[in-house]
Amino acid sequence: MNRRRILLASGALAFLAFLPLRLVLGFSDGAVSARSVEGSLWHGTLKDTAIGGQRIGDLTAGLSPLHLFLAQARIGFSGAMNGAFVRSFSGS
Repeated sequence: MNRRRILLASGALAFLAFLPLRLVLGFSDGAVSARSVEGSLWHGTLKDTAIGGQRIGDLTAGLSPLHLFLAQARIGFSGAMNGAFVRSFSGS
């Protein structure tokens, strides 16, 4: 049973490690769109990006692993616009 848990945890980590950024953008309900998306959740590029219908331009984006330990999802981005989106999962 313990071996099965380790295998499942390893598989989940591998899935997150290689999760394509394009797949993550699919969860934005169309709020974020781009002509071209390359790279993983951890580091990727978005070409001709639009957020909420407003054209932004090219961006580099990535998830911050440090913030995951703080129960937050922080996606930083730079390029035509610099900043970050932060979502807390701590309930506060």
